[in-house]
Amino acid sequence: MNFIVSMTRLLALFFVVLAACGGGSRTGADEIPDGCVPVCDGRQCGADGCGGVCGTCAADDVCTDDGRCGAACGQACDGRDCGPDGCGGDCGTCGEGLTCDAAGAGVCVPACDDRECGPDGCGGGCGACPTNHECDAAGVCVGVQVSINCPPGQVCMIYEYSAYQYACTAAPGGGMDCTVTGVIATFPNAWSCRNACRGGALKCAADESKPSSDPLIAACLACLDSCKQGAPLQCSEEVEGGCLWNGQLVYDGETVVCDCR
Repeated sequence: MNFIVSMTRLLALFFVVLAACGGGSRTGADEIPDGCVPVCDGRQCGADGCGGVCGTCAADDVCTDDGRCGAACGQACDGRDCGPDGCGGDCGTCGEGLTCDAAGAGVCVPACDDRECGPDGCGGGCGACPTNHECDAAGVCVGVQVSINCPPGQVCMIYEYSAYQYACTAAPGGGMDCTVTGVIATFPNAWSCRNACRGGALKCAADESKPSSDPLIAACLACLDSCKQGAPLQCSEEVEGGCLWNGQLVYDGETVVCDCR
């Protein structure tokens, strides 16, 4: 009989050690009733079934039915307007158009998916449209028809070419130093600009691709070089087929062709 009692106690002690290794640790009663096996596996608190407990929670927490420490149901909603209360309910609902964030506050989430412009639903915007575009109901920037010769969203651009007057002198290290002294005239095309450079006293060399040591020829060549790049200018007076330059036709009575941008 004593042998059986001893074996029973040894078996109970074995299960106590086994339970302690698999989860929470038992506290409370020093002795375990004969044949009782504490159940603390996966539990942080609560009774172990043998007169002791599996652990204790912090002062502000309570032990749940499944042996876990957590905030009391009433405390879980402190400072929260929405979201779960930890007890199967919630702390409240958000206003229309709001989403509950992790902190339990109702926040507005901008609705800009697939939108490049227009309101975001939160008092802001999803973006601004470029010049000569407007935002449609779907939040897409669409071009506005502003030119009679260009597609929607584009304007008629022309270029002005200025023929500059130069004064050239021989440079100390060779070549010529040329300085702008004025503007001969401004034209709506490079051809007219170059023709103005060649007229009057500015007679260019026969081979205009080579530099010259003659001050007048060097000035003419510098003028020709200034005609290579026109200055962009938005057309101020469009007609069907192009732009009037300074209110008049050019190119032998034709309009200036639009560069749509």
